[in-house]
Amino acid sequence: FMAAVANALIYPVFGWRVLFFIGVLLALLAVFVRWGVPESPVWLARRANLAATRTRAKFSITAAGLQGWLFMFLLQFQNTAIFAFYPAFLQTVHHYTPGQIFPFAATYSVASIIGKPSIGYIASRFGQRPTLVTYLLITIPGALFFTLVGGTAGLYFGAFLMGIVANSIFGLVPHFLSQRFPTEMRSLGMGTGYGIANIGGSICSFV
Repeated sequence: FMAAVANALIYPVFGWRVLFFIGVLLALLAVFVRWGVPESPVWLARRANLAATRTRAKFSITAAGLQGWLFMFLLQFQNTAIFAFYPAFLQTVHHYTPGQIFPFAATYSVASIIGKPSIGYIASRFGQRPTLVTYLLITIPGALFFTLVGGTAGLYFGAFLMGIVANSIFGLVPHFLSQRFPTEMRSLGMGTGYGIANIGGSICSFV
């Protein structure tokens, strides 16, 4: 949402380079993480256990881990196709200016803010797998409203639907992905998963 605000206010006046460096400055969050975020109690307990038993962590890739990596690849391909190209889609197909794009980007951003905690609540009641399958299936007709329905009302409805459904899947992804790996390789498995997701996004851009 804040990126949409910055794009509407800063890009028309200062161009993309200023936006880029504002994004780079956000890496200063590392200072907050270092001073304000405690270490994971699960990791601390695991390290203490390894020290007490004088053993070393064993790394292994399971079928569930491979499934998680493939899922991330495909999901980020989808996410890039839907959201990364959305501003360009509005400019080239509907001929909106960067400032006119903001209300639609804000709509799916706000919908996503609502949708991410909602999918967490739904998954806690009905399970992760049926929730993910349902959300992915709803994404298919939702994409039609997102791209093919003309008129301002249709575009707003499509943006809201994709924000509250398709993008909200990422509210469940960290928990889903973390469960694909045992404790001793969870960080490695998840980090690799997000790296593989970036490959999916890159291939989507090329396609």
